Amino acid sequence: MHVRSLAALLATAALAAGCGQAAGGGGSGGGGEGSQPPPPSTQPGTVEISGVLVATTSGHTGGGSPQPNVQIGIYTRPISNAGPISADPPRPVATVRTDAEGRFAIQLPGTRSRYFVSAIDARGYAPGRWAKPGAPVRLTACTDCAIPL
Repeated sequence: MHVRSLAALLATAALAAGCGQAAGGGGSGGGGEGSQPPPPSTQPGTVEISGVLVATTSGHTGGGSPQPNVQIGIYTRPISNAGPISADPPRPVATVRTDAEGRFAIQLPGTRSRYFVSAIDARGYAPGRWAKPGAPVRLTACTDCAIPL
């Protein structure tokens, strides 16, 4: 169990160093995004997780093109989609597909303060991110980045 945690930490560090993903923005709580209360949900006891998935390259991390029809998994704990850690990944609590503009939104029962969001079948290396209900998250799939092992 400790080895998996260390491997996940190393994968995150490699991502930040190799692809510039840490500067990708969205959902990480920086810039005051988390300081606003989430908008009221449409049903009592539900939250909305929403965002966008774009593809980019290691040399152009600031932009990106929308990724349609990609399955997005919503989790209650962080997961990795790289290396041996993905050999037995946890099941998502919910899934949703991106639309033609790479956007997704899903209502979930409950009142958790955050969920881990990850692209399950993205074209490229797409690490997940923490997302707060009501604050859109930006996921980035790097099409030419090496996947950390």
